[in-house]
Amino acid sequence: IMAAINEFHQHTCIRWKPHKAETNWVKMMKDEGCWSRVGVKYWTSGAQVLSLGDGCNHKGTIMHEMMHASGFWHEQSRPDRNNYVEIMWENIEEGKAHNFNKYDRGSIDSLNINYDYDSLMHYGKSSFSKNGKPTIQVIGDPSRRLGQRDSFSSADILELNALYDCSGVKPTTKPKPTVCFDENTYCHQWASAGHCRTNPGYMHKVCKRSCRICGKYANL
Repeated sequence: IMAAINEFHQHTCIRWKPHKAETNWVKMMKDEGCWSRVGVKYWTSGAQVLSLGDGCNHKGTIMHEMMHASGFWHEQSRPDRNNYVEIMWENIEEGKAHNFNKYDRGSIDSLNINYDYDSLMHYGKSSFSKNGKPTIQVIGDPSRRLGQRDSFSSADILELNALYDCSGVKPTTKPKPTVCFDENTYCHQWASAGHCRTNPGYMHKVCKRSCRICGKYANL
């Protein structure tokens, strides 16, 4: 958790600190799954939960939920998303289609920042897939990777600083992309549950980074 907080402190003017007497605050706790509401619970005061259940202790996953609490929806929920990605509805698990809803400009302000395929808030290509096939892909380049749970992209940092008016924060260059990556945002959770060993056929193909089978991660 502290590693995730430090990323916010390093790249933005947002400060996460222990709760004392604030009217509204975020309560990080171990509940079922990784989740947070989007933005402040404005209709009432008190704590709002940010859940970090089993398999949710990866820094990037925690940062993802902290961005939700900070007011950010998933990148593919943007009102202009159909210009950039295609949702493969036929491959989505039953009951999970709502996770791919697109919202209008009254709900999501993109802050005049370009669509970001590499955002911490973007789903992976096979998120919520019922058959291992892509559920979301780039228009014109279906092989391109989508999303990651490592750290902020440069656009994530721009959006956070724009929303919170962090005018004094210097721009940060985007980290160099890694060849070893996960294609599903739940890879870290699955790896923590032992699926790299019990289901290597799928995991070694889709979750290379979390299974640590390529590049420098092979020996970690």
